[in-house]
Amino acid sequence: MSSLNFLELLSIKGSVVTKSAWKLVELEIEGKIPVLEVDHLPENWKSRPYPSETQEFGTIWSKRLISRF
Repeated sequence: MSSLNFLELLSIKGSVVTKSAWKLVELEIEGKIPVLEVDHLPENWKSRPYPSETQEFGTIWSKRLISRF
């Protein structure tokens, strides 16, 4: 799976990512992993550059998750 993640980063950022030193970290997540349905995202969430509405939505969503703990 890490090779797929690196390939995605490479396709977005270009060859500059191959010039960096990388470390692989493995995390184990206990409990239920939160899911966000595409239908709940702002209409323009795929636009680039990413609109401020999408960034604000992500911030609010993540803060709500954190407040549950």
